[in-house]
Amino acid sequence: MLKPIRDEGVPVAMVAPKEGAQGWCTSTAIVASSTNKDQAYDFLNYVIGETYQTKLMTEKGYPVANQTLLQAQPEELRNRLMLNDPNLLKNMVWWKQAGDLQRINELWAEVKAA
Repeated sequence: MLKPIRDEGVPVAMVAPKEGAQGWCTSTAIVASSTNKDQAYDFLNYVIGETYQTKLMTEKGYPVANQTLLQAQPEELRNRLMLNDPNLLKNMVWWKQAGDLQRINELWAEVKAA
């Protein structure tokens, strides 16, 4: 998200707050009843492959899962993506499900009704 802003000349940078940086992860699965498993595997292989991962990292400015590819990038890019900081993961604050979903839904219903 920062790269397009940087490309416009705005001096922004990613930071890791002492309280911990926000973390999240995503996953992809192939449903057992899928009728196009070969195409699904082709897609998964593409998104973990060099072409997509390089573009995601160099053009979009995102860290990527492919560690071999990451290590092949210039140190300046790895530093900018905060990938050379081993303490980052130690202080990561991972998303988790809220405790009282019923209360959250009630509050959200009130907000929408207002």
